Amino acid sequence: MLIGSQERTQYPHRRSIASVLLLSQLGQRSGLSLQDCLAGTGLLTQDLLDMKKEVAADQELQLIENLVDHCSDAFVLGMEAGLDYHLTSYGIWGYALISSPTLRSAIDMGLRYLGLTYAFTNIEMREKGSDMVLSLCANNLPEKLQDFLIARDLLAIYTIHRELFITPITVCSVHLTLDSLAAKEQLEQLLNTEVHLSQAENSIRFDRAMLDRPLPQANPVTVQLCEQQCQALLRTRFNSESMAGKVREHLLTMQGRKPSMDQVAQQLQINVRTLRRHLVAENTSWRHLVDDVNSVLAEELLAIESLTIEEVAERVGYSEVSNFTHAFKRWKGVSPSRFRVENSTKP
Repeated sequence: MLIGSQERTQYPHRRSIASVLLLSQLGQRSGLSLQDCLAGTGLLTQDLLDMKKEVAADQELQLIENLVDHCSDAFVLGMEAGLDYHLTSYGIWGYALISSPTLRSAIDMGLRYLGLTYAFTNIEMREKGSDMVLSLCANNLPEKLQDFLIARDLLAIYTIHRELFITPITVCSVHLTLDSLAAKEQLEQLLNTEVHLSQAENSIRFDRAMLDRPLPQANPVTVQLCEQQCQALLRTRFNSESMAGKVREHLLTMQGRKPSMDQVAQQLQINVRTLRRHLVAENTSWRHLVDDVNSVLAEELLAIESLTIEEVAERVGYSEVSNFTHAFKRWKGVSPSRFRVENSTKP
């Protein structure tokens, strides 16, 4: 089973300043002044005192570049950063995970609203044999920052899992694409697990049996309220002022049809080349947006038990159920029928 987008993660342009504060504190522990940390970000010292403030993703990436420029090992520094990202650092997203009934539902929730976190990497979950694998991909990010961001998000995943259960957890193994003995030694010591270098992917693996273990702070009422707030906040983050937001709105108004990029560009009164350039600048693509809208629509329609799979396929815009099933497997990792069964049994 695979959970997570097959496309690169589209992170919002706006995010909480909490991550910038954590990174600035890391920089100062590493010997940088606060001014050095914030150089080129356009942020002022007093901005860090306003926890309601939002910053641009590029501002955080600039801060990370400042840290990487002043360290000897970006991966090791990223590991230290990841340990600072506690569940409480994520606001309502963190509370949604804490209140989930099981780890499986918490991961599903976390990946659906990944845009509310500070992750820049694309994160996917799959079940492989006795392992539950969380893989991270940073190919869409500046190469200079990839090691730091992989390490940060990997250790943040570990920190989140540990805090969800409020008890020590066992990491089965870690797989890294890089070949760094320093990273291997520190990770093995920190996580008490085997680290494999020069692998095909970056991933952290846990016991698959953990997925259906109940979480100690589960609360069905709280998790429902938290998810509603996550939905509202994510809509705000991916606001309609962005080109991606405008495209989403047009796609949603054309449910059941398959508009071309040229048709949507005409409705937006721009040419296709300009539309494509805007989407690239916003770290997304036409295909990603179409899949994203269709995926969300299909998920909502499958929750309506009176609709057949054929009717859901038609409403999403597929004349052939087989094509819809193939696309849905690419989005969710399972068939529409299996997805409906699995989700209908969830609390």
